[in-house]
Amino acid sequence: MTDFEIRANILDGIIAGTDTSANLFSFVTYYLCHYPEVKQKMLAEIDSIFPPNSSFQLTHSDLSKLKYCEAIIKEVERLLPVSNILSRYPSEPIEVGG
Repeated sequence: MTDFEIRANILDGIIAGTDTSANLFSFVTYYLCHYPEVKQKMLAEIDSIFPPNSSFQLTHSDLSKLKYCEAIIKEVERLLPVSNILSRYPSEPIEVGG
């Protein structure tokens, strides 16, 4: 790998790991502020799974019950994708699948 390719890979890791997560969280917050009924339904789902004011131990199966929260995140990703371009292009024509 060239130095340029190494730097590009490092930058991809940094951007993909931090910038996209931060932007997605910002977009989710934006939509929840603009749709308070969605926010209330989301909070009701969270309260139904996680008991308030307790020393609740979170498990993976608890997270999988958050279907409405997952739907909100997926809808925001659909409406405002944090990365909708492919920044890599082949230097010569390629054949895919045969």
